[in-house]
Amino acid sequence: MLTLRRNTFCTASLLGLAVILLTPSPSAWAVPTPGEIAAMQRKSAVAEAQAQQEIEALFTRLCPGRCELIDVRAITGEPQAIGEITPGFDGEGATGSYDVALKRLEVQYMIDSTLPRPFISNMPRMLNFRLQGITKDVRVTPLAIEFPRPQAPLMPEMEDEPD
Repeated sequence: MLTLRRNTFCTASLLGLAVILLTPSPSAWAVPTPGEIAAMQRKSAVAEAQAQQEIEALFTRLCPGRCELIDVRAITGEPQAIGEITPGFDGEGATGSYDVALKRLEVQYMIDSTLPRPFISNMPRMLNFRLQGITKDVRVTPLAIEFPRPQAPLMPEMEDEPD
């Protein structure tokens, strides 16, 4: 009889512990409001535009026509409250009650594989350095392919000038 109660107690304890461990935290239940989603999208759009400008300027200066940007993605974190938040008021006027932090930038680009190897290997580091002003976590993915050789423009036919 004593072992039956002990087994029942142990089983109930284990079930209770499992429920506690498997229940997600309250922050996992939180669903971003439309205002927070808009703030996250604005923050990522601004960061992506800044990064694109920086990258295009670097490519134009160092390797015009031989480096091409494929994609820039800004990853934002969850909105963090700053100050007091009034419950139920998450409309247009409540945009200043939270801040969205930029987690990282992910950059993908193509580079001509016929460029010198040191230049190709240093380009991710140069991009990382240029984008540090936007966020500290920058992940650069190069894709080295052989670009087509530029063809010389066709010469217009020369017309004989009358003398």
